[in-house]
Amino acid sequence: MEELCVNSAVCWRLQTSGFSLEVSNTGGGTVMVGVRVLVGSQALERAPSYIEVFGRSTHVTLTRARWYDLPFTRDESLLADKKLTIFCESPSGFAVNIFALME
Repeated sequence: MEELCVNSAVCWRLQTSGFSLEVSNTGGGTVMVGVRVLVGSQALERAPSYIEVFGRSTHVTLTRARWYDLPFTRDESLLADKKLTIFCESPSGFAVNIFALME
């Protein structure tokens, strides 16, 4: 497993089956209530087949680029007060997933 950190708040962990994106909440007064991911704007074939947050999988089916909104439950928001991990499975035949943007 390889790890790449952009800064202290965002790290990627590359695995053979996909990658995990770890986001740290460094703002004491900020509560994460969901995540929004844009996939498919660079290459549809490199979009992940699913996105997993808190053990919940959202399958990704694309005919064009689109946003996926993943709202958290109240309990999940409380769990994400310090750190959030998002896992994405690599599409078959590709070692690289592409997220165009994340909010």
